[in-house]
Amino acid sequence: MSLNVARNAMGNEEGARILFQDIMDLPCFAVPPWHMFSPLVIRDVYQLIARRSGVEDPLRKIKKKLNEEALALLPAAEELVAKSPYPLRDALRLSILGNALDIMAQGLEKDAGDLLAAAGSASLPGKETDTFLTRLGKAKKVVYFGDNCGEIVFDRLFIGTVRSRFDLDVVFVVRKRPVLNDATLEDAFAAGIDRVAHVIDNGVNEPIPGTSLSHVSDDVYQNVRSADLIISKGGGNYDLLTDEDDVKGKTTFLVEAKCFPYCSIHRVAPGALIVHNI
Repeated sequence: MSLNVARNAMGNEEGARILFQDIMDLPCFAVPPWHMFSPLVIRDVYQLIARRSGVEDPLRKIKKKLNEEALALLPAAEELVAKSPYPLRDALRLSILGNALDIMAQGLEKDAGDLLAAAGSASLPGKETDTFLTRLGKAKKVVYFGDNCGEIVFDRLFIGTVRSRFDLDVVFVVRKRPVLNDATLEDAFAAGIDRVAHVIDNGVNEPIPGTSLSHVSDDVYQNVRSADLIISKGGGNYDLLTDEDDVKGKTTFLVEAKCFPYCSIHRVAPGALIVHNI
């Protein structure tokens, strides 16, 4: 991931090579800090890349492309859900499958066009999904932590499908600072999330690809406290929020199993759809 971003930021292989050497000299790699969550390691790497390159958002063009490709598929995805006998479940499948639109993934990344083909065969975990849909039916206020560009277009479809069936309000939270291919306010508005939810940034002035409640703004924290249901997308949010006491009892994590730890924890194969309630 670091080398990929360094190449985009520096624009040439030699500059990326020198920068990558400096990345490997960061304290977090010198002696592995096992108490440190992976999104915080990525923060340190991203801050170094931004300082050395002078580019705050080296993946901006790629993020724009991911959103555009997903938006081009949105009409077909909407039609698929509209014709489905189980629209909520199919919209949920597409939202989780959208997590694969991730240039940071190693070997599991997909093109947007693959998602519609996969939607019919991708399996949702039955018991966990039933619990999640029951929570949705009872909720009046939902805080929805978004993840990647491209993926958020399918979050838009899922939220719209949910709100057409349930009377609830949705607060959609994105990153304040650019990091990796995660969505910021600019990206969320480009994807049309504001049509189905109230969009805010997390208030974090560091490039952290996840949600730590000790870092977010007071506005986000109060929304979390007052929410009936929290929906968390993606691995970075999973890594940090699963350790937060304030979200327990009302949080559902939606993520594709893109790395071995998730496969091991949830006993699933790579590429499986994970719905995890805490």
